[in-house]
Amino acid sequence: MEFDLGDLLEREEDLEQELRDISQKYGMNPVHLKEIVRYSSKGLSQSDISEKVGVSRNTVRKYRSKLVSMKKSDFKKLVLITSLLFGGFYFFYEMLSE
Repeated sequence: MEFDLGDLLEREEDLEQELRDISQKYGMNPVHLKEIVRYSSKGLSQSDISEKVGVSRNTVRKYRSKLVSMKKSDFKKLVLITSLLFGGFYFFYEMLSE
């Protein structure tokens, strides 16, 4: 099976748009949301996430609270999107650049 970088980039743009839509729905910054989900999934503390993302600990706390109260379907979609963006697509980029 042949991979087309254009297809991967188009898919990534679709995922980023979905992320923006979810962020807007819940009143969050999509860049911060993506990073907070990423580092939370790695088990980092609120303080560590705050430092890495460049936001206050209070912002991290608020985002985590919103994640907990998010509709289950939106939360599942968000987890899938961030997994693909941080795992899947970047893995493919590295493979294709070798």
